Amino acid sequence: MTEGDRGLPTMEDVIVEALLSNEREAQILAARELGKLATKLRQKLAERGIISRLVTMLRKQVYEATEAALCSALSSFSQ
Repeated sequence: MTEGDRGLPTMEDVIVEALLSNEREAQILAARELGKLATKLRQKLAERGIISRLVTMLRKQVYEATEAALCSALSSFSQ
């Protein structure tokens, strides 16, 4: 039984929710966590539309957000 089966949010759900939020710190942490996930999970999240959010983070003039988004995006496309 997975967390999602018990009504609890999965790690993927938490990451997507944080990336889609308007809270910069939550987005940065989520982008960093995204880079740590297994390749299949990153691909699954990419299918849920998180790449566009990472691109939006790249456009912001905030170094920490740019760094986290770039590292996450690069790890999503490698392998």
